[in-house]
Amino acid sequence: MSNYTYDIFVSHSAADRGWVAEWLVPRLEAAGLAVAVSYRDFLPGAPLLDSIEQVVAASRHALVIVTPAWTADEWNAYEARLTQAFDPNARRRKLIPVRLQPCIPPATPLLPRAIADLVMADFTDARHWDAELARLIRSLRPITPPPAVRLTAHGETVRPTAHGETRGAARAGLNWPRWLSWWFSYHRWRIVGGSLAVLVLGLAASALIGWPTFAGWQSLGPPIPQAWRLYRAGDVLLVSTATDAAGCAVAGQALWRSADGGQTWQAINVPLRAAATGHACIAAAIMDFGHAASTPQTIYAATTNAGLLRSTDGGVSWARTGQAALPDELARVAVAPADASLVWAAGTRGGLFRSRDGGATWERLDQPGVCAGGGGALPAAFTVGALLATTDALYAGDWLDSPKPGIYPGPDAGLYVSRDGGACWQRIDSAEGRYGYVDLRQAAGAPDQLLALVKSYQEAADRYPYELWLLVAGQGRTRRIWASCHTAFGLAAGPRTGTWSVATWIGSVSTGLTDAPVRGAAAPCQSPLATLAGEDTVGGTLLPPVRRCAIPPLCFSDLAADDRGAAPLLLMGDRVYRLGRVAWPQAVWP
Repeated sequence: MSNYTYDIFVSHSAADRGWVAEWLVPRLEAAGLAVAVSYRDFLPGAPLLDSIEQVVAASRHALVIVTPAWTADEWNAYEARLTQAFDPNARRRKLIPVRLQPCIPPATPLLPRAIADLVMADFTDARHWDAELARLIRSLRPITPPPAVRLTAHGETVRPTAHGETRGAARAGLNWPRWLSWWFSYHRWRIVGGSLAVLVLGLAASALIGWPTFAGWQSLGPPIPQAWRLYRAGDVLLVSTATDAAGCAVAGQALWRSADGGQTWQAINVPLRAAATGHACIAAAIMDFGHAASTPQTIYAATTNAGLLRSTDGGVSWARTGQAALPDELARVAVAPADASLVWAAGTRGGLFRSRDGGATWERLDQPGVCAGGGGALPAAFTVGALLATTDALYAGDWLDSPKPGIYPGPDAGLYVSRDGGACWQRIDSAEGRYGYVDLRQAAGAPDQLLALVKSYQEAADRYPYELWLLVAGQGRTRRIWASCHTAFGLAAGPRTGTWSVATWIGSVSTGLTDAPVRGAAAPCQSPLATLAGEDTVGGTLLPPVRRCAIPPLCFSDLAADDRGAAPLLLMGDRVYRLGRVAWPQAVWP
């Protein structure tokens, strides 16, 4: 029988529904295969036995997602036994087992001999999922032309249910994706091969002459392993690496420097402590940079395990400063724009410190009695997540990476401003008990406007976990101008008045104006697997994408001003990029 309603019926345990619904089924359907799954295609109220029998009979193949949970479910065993009844000798490969997790007795029951004897698709190692999926899809291609589908009067495909029911007036039509898939798999190879040869030659010729060109990201210099933070100080670009996670093997590559706009990079030796204990290694990494616009050659760096570093030659050489007064674990550093000797540093576990002499001596600001004028001191449990020094103020936003229930965040959490260098503070925005401040920037050309990138730890159904807020002096938070489902750490302002850019971990960069209307609907975010391929952002304009990381949680993104254009430089994965005009191969495969 070739006139099947479905190519595949996926038999799975309820415990494995997340992987099936979010990873497997979307990829099978993207390959042009018609897929049936119980949670979507079984009609509510219909007898379960009838639904299983009808969908198995209407499916060319049945995929059995083999896990310990599957073997323990009697309904799954029934689905497999029923499938084998349609193909007792497995000549038509009606039942195809897919091993997702190993089933090891006696912890889990033995697989039926009829299933154990079949060749399984092996998905037990996530590193090989894509290759195994391609192999599986090739084996599922139909060898006969797919039947016509039913189309509504508006041209929409009508998917039959397990009971063969459809809704609305319909007319016959072709399922073009499936027809093309069948055509290319089994027929007309000479014509197809000739067409592909002409296409390849044409593409090769256009690639050689570099035409046409499109907007895209140009890679600057060689890859930088474990790249983490991107920073500009005058004409110098700095990239720190995640040496605290990478270990002693790359402890000498904690910082890279470029003085020619990113064309060449030099590894800089920095005094980051690294101590080997048995087979373990503890090394520090640079979390944040700061410099005075009036003195770009003096740069400060906050580290995870080596306190504060200082360079007076534009990042060529570094020395530790303030060891006796500062904690080893620092989160942020800020420098007064017009005075390189006025510095603030914040610890990862609390504490805000100030130096008036370039780091030689320090005073702690979040202590009782420091504020003798108007306002008050920072809350006792305040942990700085974002720190910004402007010409007339110092801003500090708290970080909720490790909230303390019942203690912090409390009613005093939020974003604070100090007009006297950090002694007295006034809250200008509330964290609402759920926001942590990731980064702060002063809007270009608008000294009364502040950009705040925040993360929500208790996002509601109509919220995104990462948002960009606009705050105006005297008014506080005015509105949300951007939001995303993806982790965002890179924030840049300028160079034109009111412009901003945000980068996320999947390689997407959004840009916009602070006074532009916010576009997009505030819909709930899906799971990370479901949103990985999409952008799911509100506000701003998406720039061309950069190559996506294979494992996004292990990739970092950041932004820095570019002295050659309005768009910022982008750090993504292990490279620094500049937006420009690129030939079509690079635009298609950035």
